[in-house]
Amino acid sequence: MKNLIKLSLVTLCLFLYLPALSAIIPDTNLRADKPTQQAVMLMDKLTTSEDSEKSEIFKKFKELLDKYPENINVRRMYTNNLLAEGHYIEGLKQLELLNKKHFTRTDLLTECMVKERLGKRDEECYRQVIQLSEQQQSIDSDYINALFFTNDKRFLPLKDHLIKERKFKESDFLIFTLGKEKMLRELYP
Repeated sequence: MKNLIKLSLVTLCLFLYLPALSAIIPDTNLRADKPTQQAVMLMDKLTTSEDSEKSEIFKKFKELLDKYPENINVRRMYTNNLLAEGHYIEGLKQLELLNKKHFTRTDLLTECMVKERLGKRDEECYRQVIQLSEQQQSIDSDYINALFFTNDKRFLPLKDHLIKERKFKESDFLIFTLGKEKMLRELYP
């Protein structure tokens, strides 16, 4: 059961972050701009560095972002790495900036969840994800998560329907058995 919950958590993370990651991974047929290339190198360093080296790498990342504040790729990579390393307050600031200029439902849902992880629950944030999903007729992980985090009565019937229609597997929903608090702590330790 525990392994299935972990698998479900990994699946959820992929649903949440693949759209964001695909936006920052340069297409091999296209040449990425220099700041994006530099950010990719910093991201690589972060993943292989010792904990003692990470603050210096984040400092360089911040300098790069300050130099190129309008570069969405740099901002996204910086934000994702802040969140991955547990720097939630700064990550939230960056998410809010992203959502003002380069809004996506996934980034908004991430903002909602990080706020809640920091003890600043924003019900309206989740409601906005639901509303946008319904306007776009997108029944996806963003929508499902927003329904779950708002205790929306449509969550369980939708879950059952998606499993019955084989759009999702039962195991994809195991993460929700953790409850909101534990789920947030798994996503954002």
